[in-house]
Amino acid sequence: MSKSAAMRAVRKTMLSGYHHHSRIDTRGMMDAAIEGRDISALTGILNLETYADVLAPTRHRAIQNGLICLITVVCRTAIDHGVENELAFALSDYYINEVELQYSRAQLESLTQEMITHYIELVREEEQRTYSQPIIRAIRYINLHLYETCRISDIAEHIGLNTQYFAVLFKKEVSQQPSQYVIQKKLEEAQYLMQYDGMSVTEASEALGYCNSSHFIREYKKHIGTTPKQHIAKQDCRKMTNNERK
Repeated sequence: MSKSAAMRAVRKTMLSGYHHHSRIDTRGMMDAAIEGRDISALTGILNLETYADVLAPTRHRAIQNGLICLITVVCRTAIDHGVENELAFALSDYYINEVELQYSRAQLESLTQEMITHYIELVREEEQRTYSQPIIRAIRYINLHLYETCRISDIAEHIGLNTQYFAVLFKKEVSQQPSQYVIQKKLEEAQYLMQYDGMSVTEASEALGYCNSSHFIREYKKHIGTTPKQHIAKQDCRKMTNNERK
């Protein structure tokens, strides 16, 4: 498809009066649900009709695609609330595959509720770990600021603790220096950006605030054990093997 054809399709959608949910509104509704403040706020994004006329040639396929988009939003929100990256992504892979197996509107609605509830349970489990409230807030702050410098002093100020005391408390509870934890989370985010969003090594390193890709690659190899490209290649190979087994 040419760019001009794509832009004609875009213009047609925009002139139709159709509107997507804003990223801020969607994230706000997800935060409210996951934090247990207002589950009913999800009504807007749980409506499977929302994208039913624009995401595919057939209504059922469009509803399936809309649910896949929702799974992505829920997965990333759960990660921001402390759920471990690989667990959250693996679960999203499971539910995306389950979407393909549903043949009725009722099945898709049931799967949607199950998926939302599952992620909320994971967040609850994470919050019930032995971490104190300041450390839970610190981890949440880190997850929300991975695309920024994310200085330890900023984290400490955000949760209202002296920087030195915060570092000692974090190391005691998490068994890692906060600076090392930030690096770990940035590298996990880089894996997602390269493997799922298709970013290059340079693009991922720039997005996460590294001064240059060489520094990013050195840090990646030091902590992950392979270069970014080698790691992603192994992950892709493992996925292909799993698919063949199925």
